[in-house]
Amino acid sequence: MKEFQVIAIDVTNKPKEIPMSSWIVEGEIYTVIQVDKLTKDGNNYGFKLKEIDLDFYFPYIYFNANRFIPVDSLQVPNELSKVYLN
Repeated sequence: MKEFQVIAIDVTNKPKEIPMSSWIVEGEIYTVIQVDKLTKDGNNYGFKLKEIDLDFYFPYIYFNANRFIPVDSLQVPNELSKVYLN
């Protein structure tokens, strides 16, 4: 998958197990390095970010894609285009 950039727009409801130092900041730009479907979360998509590694905070290993908007809609992978471009 080609990496793409997103802007954090929803930083609410941070799990208490994740420290603020490992949480996203509203308005900051992040690089998505992996996208997976979150079957336990209503079939939403989850993002792994280059800038923040959540693997230590299992089961919170992805940020919900709904927390972000793409910096450039042309960068959005085809499988996510229906989420962001509709």
